[in-house]
Amino acid sequence: MRYLLALWMAAALVGSAITTTAKDTGADMQNVSPAAPLKLVLTISRQQLKPDEDLGLSAKLVNVGQDPLSIFSDLLWGYAGGLTIHISDSHGHPVQPQQHDDDMVVPSVLGNPEYYASLFPDHFLGVERKDSARNLFPKPGSYSVYVEYRSPVLGRYAKAPNFWGREKGTIRSTPIHIEVLSQ
Repeated sequence: MRYLLALWMAAALVGSAITTTAKDTGADMQNVSPAAPLKLVLTISRQQLKPDEDLGLSAKLVNVGQDPLSIFSDLLWGYAGGLTIHISDSHGHPVQPQQHDDDMVVPSVLGNPEYYASLFPDHFLGVERKDSARNLFPKPGSYSVYVEYRSPVLGRYAKAPNFWGREKGTIRSTPIHIEVLSQ
């Protein structure tokens, strides 16, 4: 009988943990209000390019609030990394790059304070990347590109004050229009 009671209690604890995780996940899916203190700015090296040319992209997280805030400082590309690139054609249909970004945070760095940065008001942290036009755009034409940021780290794991964690939602850059020319 004690065995069954212990088993029942263990199942109740696991069920409680799963319910809590589901609630946390639901909260994570909410978008951030336009008044968020963190802004994502996307810039590109050129607005017109040929398929055999490279495109430079720069993504910057800017503190537009009045108080310092902290972010995970290893800005990585991919859903598990924090930054995701989104491309659509002139009709608004999504375009998938040939290669998909799949960076992810190594869990062992979460406890390391060196992986967190404080952004004072009007300060930013950014990352640059170069990509081939052929990888991003399947054929010549007009495209729209924007980037989203969602912290890869939940606030409860952060080793920094006033941390912008995953539960704060997603922020999106302003779209940029790009023209891919014929050869």
